[in-house]
Amino acid sequence: IITKYTGNETTVTIPKKLGGKRVYEIERAVFYQNTTIKKLIIQDDSVGYIGEGAFAECINLSEVILGNSVNNITYYAFQNTAITSIKLPASLETIQNTAFFKCSKLTNITIDSKNVHLKAVNNVIYSLNANEKMDLILYPYAKSDKTFSVPNDVKSIQKEAIINDYVETINISSSIENINFSLSFNRIPLSGGGVSRLQGWPTKTFYQYPEPEMQFSVTDITQKSVNQLKGISRYAPLDCSYYTQCVHRPSIELAIISPQNQIDKLLSHL
Repeated sequence: IITKYTGNETTVTIPKKLGGKRVYEIERAVFYQNTTIKKLIIQDDSVGYIGEGAFAECINLSEVILGNSVNNITYYAFQNTAITSIKLPASLETIQNTAFFKCSKLTNITIDSKNVHLKAVNNVIYSLNANEKMDLILYPYAKSDKTFSVPNDVKSIQKEAIINDYVETINISSSIENINFSLSFNRIPLSGGGVSRLQGWPTKTFYQYPEPEMQFSVTDITQKSVNQLKGISRYAPLDCSYYTQCVHRPSIELAIISPQNQIDKLLSHL
């Protein structure tokens, strides 16, 4: 098991053996936030398990070669890397839906034709069932299609299978038996008006994510806060919020309803 990495190579080749024993697992977060690695090579007959967040936030990692031994890629394994294309090996049995979360350049995912567990259709990953039905498990984060039609032979859509910043319409067949998922669009409207209120909103709090900020002006991007009450106290009245024309809203008064024993704590946030 690889538990720690202290090198600074741009190309990292995982050895087949260490101390005479097969290297089977890359443990959780071993390469987390490594900025020197650009290419990863996992050889055949070596690593089978890539742990949670093993290469997360390796922002310069752009090329990954997975050997025909990798059978499990776990949550956030390659989160926010620079990968543009990847081929999954015939040996792969399980890949978690967030394995490539926030990979903003990844548009091309293929699977070895000999893989009997998974299938790629137009870069979307499905797991294969014994009855020749499929489960949708991974829709690429950077896939730029605005419309996605789920194939008719899909049995279910897994939770968080679709985490995408572009798709606007999803067509789902009535033949689907189980829709056990929540759509996670990566940009949602927050306080304020216009495009400046679009802020990145990660669907999972994993490793180091900043708190989402609310925008209190469409003309001044510095008027933002992670705390609603502080934002109102500092920047009210809201500037042009939800108005098609720039018309200042009248001043507002803030009423606070709180249990008596909590009012001091609440006021301390203002």
